[in-house]
Amino acid sequence: MLKNDLVSVIMPTFNRCHTLKRAFDSILKQSYRPIEIVIIDDASQDDTKNFVLMYKKKYCSTECD
Repeated sequence: MLKNDLVSVIMPTFNRCHTLKRAFDSILKQSYRPIEIVIIDDASQDDTKNFVLMYKKKYCSTECD
């Protein structure tokens, strides 16, 4: 891997809001940068969407989508 190559973490989820904090924290503790996290939510009925939006607001730079 070349220095500064983007690493993408793809995280599928379905009604797993209760486990997302641990997963996000683990990813964010990695020392390698740049890193992106791609969440694939299969129409969760729990608070997954709000949780992901909260983390996005807290940790994401201005170029996030």
